[in-house]
Amino acid sequence: MGCIIMSKFIKFFRQNVILNVFIAFLVVPAFANADQTPWKTTVGSGTSQTNLNWPGYNTGFDFTPLTNGVITKLGGYYNGTKTVRLYDSAGIQLAVVNAADNNNWGYADIAPVSVTSGQRYTVAVETGFGGASMYFGQPGFGFGPSYPNFPHVVDDIRIERSVFGFGSSQPTWEIWGQMWGQPDITFVPD
Repeated sequence: MGCIIMSKFIKFFRQNVILNVFIAFLVVPAFANADQTPWKTTVGSGTSQTNLNWPGYNTGFDFTPLTNGVITKLGGYYNGTKTVRLYDSAGIQLAVVNAADNNNWGYADIAPVSVTSGQRYTVAVETGFGGASMYFGQPGFGFGPSYPNFPHVVDDIRIERSVFGFGSSQPTWEIWGQMWGQPDITFVPD
């Protein structure tokens, strides 16, 4: 009698465990899409110069998603609190945030912005008057070949080119071999 009860208990237990695992699999995706930070991934913790006292440049990069997704955060590598903006290819501002950082990688949440594969966007940071950073590859200052070469693919984002401008408008002037301001995005592919 005890063996029959134990056998029924084990059968009941196995069925419930299998059912619970199956339900968990349906509710929680097994492979959730990971956040992508393309400029941080490109240079890691490396930067060439920090705490630069630049005037009111608006600097960053043009990028193209290689798959549909959303931008969930804006930020970058600088010192202090800076205004970071996201623009579409027509120069329309899609998001803006004040993100704090201390010569490290800092990001601030934004209302998620859907981006489309194959469309060009720009992320830029207002450098203000202090705390700016820049990255330049070897041999540096844009003379001769340097790293990274643009366009540069990182995960599902193609960084097209480094750009700068003034004020809060979308920057459009290309910079060769350097990244001024070092803004970044957090991209989550669909």
